[in-house]
Amino acid sequence: MTDITCTSLAGAELGLDLWRSLADAIPDMLLLVDRKGEILYINHTPAGVQMAEVLGKSALDYIPPGSRSELKDSLCQIFATGCTRWREQRVIHPDGTERWYATHSGPVLLEDEVSAAVIIARDITDSKRGQFALAESEARYRTLVEYAPEAIVVFDVDACHFVDVNENACALFGLGRQALLDSNPVELSPLTQLDGRPSAEAAGEYLHAALCGEVPHFEWLHRTATGASIQCEVRLVKMPSMERRLVRGSVTDVTPQRRLEQQIRQWQKMDALGQLAGGIAHDFNNVLTMVLASAEMLVTDLTDEGQRADARAIVMAARKGAALTTHLLSFARRQTTAVDHVLDLNDVVREIATIINRVLGDNITLLLELDPGGAPARIDRSEAEQIAMNLLLNARDAIVGTGTIQVTTARGQGGSHFSLLRVRDTGAGICPEVKQRMFEPFFTTKAEKGSGLGLSTVYGIVSQAGGTLEVDSTVGFGTTMDVMLRGE
Repeated sequence: MTDITCTSLAGAELGLDLWRSLADAIPDMLLLVDRKGEILYINHTPAGVQMAEVLGKSALDYIPPGSRSELKDSLCQIFATGCTRWREQRVIHPDGTERWYATHSGPVLLEDEVSAAVIIARDITDSKRGQFALAESEARYRTLVEYAPEAIVVFDVDACHFVDVNENACALFGLGRQALLDSNPVELSPLTQLDGRPSAEAAGEYLHAALCGEVPHFEWLHRTATGASIQCEVRLVKMPSMERRLVRGSVTDVTPQRRLEQQIRQWQKMDALGQLAGGIAHDFNNVLTMVLASAEMLVTDLTDEGQRADARAIVMAARKGAALTTHLLSFARRQTTAVDHVLDLNDVVREIATIINRVLGDNITLLLELDPGGAPARIDRSEAEQIAMNLLLNARDAIVGTGTIQVTTARGQGGSHFSLLRVRDTGAGICPEVKQRMFEPFFTTKAEKGSGLGLSTVYGIVSQAGGTLEVDSTVGFGTTMDVMLRGE
């Protein structure tokens, strides 16, 4: 078969020897095959393969079964139309090893007829393995990113936007993937951070540190799509890239954890205050017991009616003092006050509003939005009045110039058995440093006119009543305080 082919090629413009010399000089494999795929000629064979093992064999024998039909179709089209073909082909060598080749196939014309097909094959195994390794690496990276427990973002420092995010990041910020990719860390943050620095300034410093090879680990305030504030733990690391400056951020929402830690610290401080109040109340109660006993003896022994009236006044004052010490002792022991009746928060708000309107001044407007169906709460009336009064006074002090205080009540909030008391002001707002300490006993920002016990007392009363107190505030945009109290 080879002799016939060589004889048929002898009349070509190039002599047979010259043609073979050129073919042998080509670093790629060059094969001549007939229309059935039988190998008529090959310039050189792969390492470890003898020429006799290849000549006269079908090229289809070295192709995986699933790809043989494609080679048959290509040969048919070459012999039928004289077209050329390019493809990447996996080949199985006689020793069982697999290699990849980039092949270019075309017709061999003799007297204007296709007498054979020529296949030039270049070994691209190493390149192909590199492609497979890259694809595997990218798939592994994508799996690590998508299934990471935290939010993952990749930030292009020069383009100033994210270039990759995972689903957890979308869920954390409440944004779709494309909307998040079009954003950047500063746009997703409040104006200032926990340490008081502007977010843009702080972000620039952390990114610079990461680009210099450091791994910054810090806490950061972010804003979701709804405007809610979330406290996050962030770790930055520079990503390898020849063309761009990329920084990967791992972001974990630690808001619930920090809120719990704050509550624990608050309880510890309240316990310390309770112990102090308990000791004072106990000693004061002993003094009042002596005063009450002496006053009652005076009422019995005195004959002058005027003096007896004075003694009775002393008895009444001592009994009120004893009632106050009972409240202090209950506070000191962190006991839930037993209340066997339910009051309407609407009545408390109306009464306190009448009183506080006298001290608000013309620059502050008080608005009441009371649930027409009532807002039942199981709490002592004096304690409810103390909550409302303290919250309103704090709202008043937060407003500089003109402003508005809005008081809202609603039943069935946070569960069907809770009622809401909300006080919202348009004041200066609370910075993060103050917000962390605002319920501490004796902590105040009002210099000489503040005792620092108003909000800590509110916190203690609400906690003992089985309720909750939430604060939402932004510097320059006012503060909202929500008190949830058990109702019916």
